[in-house]
Amino acid sequence: LNFILSSVSGIGIYRNWNTLSPVMPEVYEKTDFQESGRRYWDFKNYHPRIVSIALGTNDFSDGDGKTPRLPFDSARFVNDYIGFVKLVKSKYPKARIALLSSPMLNGRKRELLQHCLGTVKARADRIYPSDKPVELFFFRPMQARGCGGHPNVEDHAILAAELRPFFRKLL
Repeated sequence: LNFILSSVSGIGIYRNWNTLSPVMPEVYEKTDFQESGRRYWDFKNYHPRIVSIALGTNDFSDGDGKTPRLPFDSARFVNDYIGFVKLVKSKYPKARIALLSSPMLNGRKRELLQHCLGTVKARADRIYPSDKPVELFFFRPMQARGCGGHPNVEDHAILAAELRPFFRKLL
């Protein structure tokens, strides 16, 4: 099983952990995920069967406590997420899209993220009616034990064990 993992600590769909930009949709096409980056990913040389997107943790976060932060905007989150799905589909039109929840969100934030992802799925399925439907995967909640609120190696093994059967089903 081949995979490429692209991730950036603190990044979100419409806002980051402690900044408003650059958010993932703004830097997704760049190899270094930096606004100033000049090297772009060559989407023609890789043809994934699945593209999974796990964004939302930072959009839902309370931030760093120093940078002013407005309340979470679910309409903006959903609209920007749909825009990102469209971007991904434009690069990988044959890939299955899987939206993953955050294992680090609990309570009301977890419920709201799952609801938002369901809305994104429903809208994406209407936009792309001839494609296979967008899939949803909701991780079980966890208390991440790594540094800076991130999962550690053992946590990642737990998440991989949860996710593996889901991906196998999609392949």
